[in-house]
Amino acid sequence: VTVCGHAAQICTYFPAKKLLHIPFADPPAEAGMLPAPESLNVYRRVRDEIRIAVEQLVKSLSSDVQ
Repeated sequence: VTVCGHAAQICTYFPAKKLLHIPFADPPAEAGMLPAPESLNVYRRVRDEIRIAVEQLVKSLSSDVQ
C-alpha cells in the first residue's frame, strides 16, 4: 500500500498479489506557511483520512476472506 504520489512513482516494487495506492494530501506541502493551529488541523485531517481508509481496507479484506 502506498499513500503518497511520490512513493507510488519511485518506491521499489515488491512483488505482491495486489498493489494498492491510496492518495492522501502531503501535510507539509499543504500546510505550508500556515500558522501553527491551522497547520496542525491539516495534519489532523490527513491523519483522520488515513484512519478511515485503513478501516475500510481492513473491512474489505475481511469480506474477501470469508
